[in-house]
Amino acid sequence: MKSTFLVAALVFGTAGAALAQQPPSPAPAVTPTVSAQVEKAATPASQDWPSRVEIGGVAWLFYRYELTKGANNLNTFDLGRMYFFATVKPMDHVRFRMTLDSPNREATTTVKGGVTTVSQNTGKFDVVVKHAYVELYDVLTPGLSFKFGMHDLPWVPFEEKIWTYRFQGPVFADREGYLSSTDLGVGVGYVRPSKWVEGHVSLVNGETWSKPEVSKHKDVHARLTLRPMASHKVLSGLAVNLFGSAGAYDGGDNQDRDRFIPQVAFEHKYAAVAADYFRAWDPPSKLASKQPSLANSTDPVVAAQGWSAFGWLDLGLIGVAEGVRLMGRVERLDPDTNLANNSHTREIVGIGYRANKYVQILVDVELVQYGAKAAAAANERRIFFHTAIGF
Repeated sequence: MKSTFLVAALVFGTAGAALAQQPPSPAPAVTPTVSAQVEKAATPASQDWPSRVEIGGVAWLFYRYELTKGANNLNTFDLGRMYFFATVKPMDHVRFRMTLDSPNREATTTVKGGVTTVSQNTGKFDVVVKHAYVELYDVLTPGLSFKFGMHDLPWVPFEEKIWTYRFQGPVFADREGYLSSTDLGVGVGYVRPSKWVEGHVSLVNGETWSKPEVSKHKDVHARLTLRPMASHKVLSGLAVNLFGSAGAYDGGDNQDRDRFIPQVAFEHKYAAVAADYFRAWDPPSKLASKQPSLANSTDPVVAAQGWSAFGWLDLGLIGVAEGVRLMGRVERLDPDTNLANNSHTREIVGIGYRANKYVQILVDVELVQYGAKAAAAANERRIFFHTAIGF
């Protein structure tokens, strides 16, 4: 009996040793679960998110020395503007843009009952929303886009790209208080792939980015750009631009708010030049804070007219000091064509350096001369040192 158990033990022991020396059988294949497949598929998308987000910003710093009579040599270091923006593309053909803006601390002027009041700034920089819109781009056909929210209007941002010196000051219609850069509403834009035609139409509140809607009225802004030589190597930057807007202020009859601007422009890597004509129709009280001579007008609606010409030249065009630029601008506005001697002329000339699209400096002189009935205290003269730093 003992021998039987001993033989059995030897048999099982030998078999166990033999099995222990053999490699283990491969584990049976396991089919991934649905959740595992989804997680694996989602990994590339999550890794792709950084490529769908773009952030950036810019700050405009300047030093100003006043030579205007009565300014007592006032000079100041200041922050002209600071922007922070983010663009997100959550899916193909969809884009969301947000821009935070810290405007300059400028004094505000109000006119009520024929009395002009100037309120000094509070000394602090406020942060406001400049952009907040969703855009569908390249839908239905390449170059077609739709925007909803606080978006760029058709004219001011477009002309700023030609001017390239927004950090020196706004373009003509914006500086004089007749147009703004953004507003709340909807917009449709189209750029033909060949670039020879471009259009932009927006339906907006009409109160600009800085004010809420106050009435049922809406403004329509539209721009048409034609580049007849778009395929030419040199003349592709030649453009004819037509802009118009129509709207109304709150307050009953004779509250027109209309603008018309035709422009001819030429853009090149080393130079740009543009000239435009300007017409506008408004109740005088609505613009008296910006154009003081309108405070005493008795007309229900006044017509303004003016013109602007500007340009810049990069010395790289002649093979010398690329990035060094000469710039100039001259413009004239008559805020009421029925009133004599109330116009003013602005002249700007400067020299600067553009290191790249993120860094620019500019030294310039600005002169403003007023007519005898323009209700200005004195002609203005000032010297600036501007810098624009972006990322």
